[in-house]
Amino acid sequence: MDILDQTAKRYRDTTEIYAALLESAARANATGIGITRLMYTSFLSYGPTFLHLEILWRQRLLDYDDSVKLYKITPKGRQFLELYNKMAKMLEPVS
Repeated sequence: MDILDQTAKRYRDTTEIYAALLESAARANATGIGITRLMYTSFLSYGPTFLHLEILWRQRLLDYDDSVKLYKITPKGRQFLELYNKMAKMLEPVS
């Protein structure tokens, strides 16, 4: 289950939003990703995006390069995303 493939209309908890932002940053690879692209790919407006990014940065899940204004995922952020995806897979409804 890819976090970015979910519909934007359903309400998400904070952890899902963090995972969406980290997933977007991970897809950008080494080049980094700007706040506008993060907003579009995670279906958030500027205010909430900025607040969540600040938390992710403080927790060392994202790095921010002020000279080029880009965010990059850290190894700790990749680990969070990997664990989040494993947990989401374990909690999928059994058919």
